[in-house]
Amino acid sequence: MFLVKSQIKLLVFSFLLILSVTISEVEAMTSTRDKALKEVFDQVKEKMTSKYKARCFGSGGAMMTDIKVLDLAFYLPKSVSVEDARGIIVDFAELFLSVINQNNKIKPYLANYPFEAKNLALTIAFENEDGTDTYDPNLSSVILTRGKVFYISNNFESLYDSIDVYEEPYSEALSKARGE
Repeated sequence: MFLVKSQIKLLVFSFLLILSVTISEVEAMTSTRDKALKEVFDQVKEKMTSKYKARCFGSGGAMMTDIKVLDLAFYLPKSVSVEDARGIIVDFAELFLSVINQNNKIKPYLANYPFEAKNLALTIAFENEDGTDTYDPNLSSVILTRGKVFYISNNFESLYDSIDVYEEPYSEALSKARGE
């Protein structure tokens, strides 16, 4: 009987030791990942704020285990056409991808490397210089998600309706923005 009790105690102790080490490793991984993510987000925000006077209003992603999608959302004080918005979303996306793919701290946590446009979710909401909403024929937002770009305008007649102006694969937007 004594042998069985000591074996059970040893088994319980071993289990608790393994559990505490595993929890510590997960906490360290998450902490390291989160610090690397913050570094990436801060670098992109700083560059986009400097270049476009953009204001970030959201960040996040799909990253329960590994990072599948990274998401940033900005307000941009500018009235734009589809062509203007295309250049801006491509510029944002290429900068975002460059920062992600050049950051050695984030690489181990990426679901795929190199990270691609299909792994980004970018939203740029346009507003007039005075902070008011923009309306058709100007765009209210441009969104990159799942490798597609969506160009959207607000409908002046109905404040709750938007107009889907145009949609294209990111690869097409990239080619057009580069003049190819």
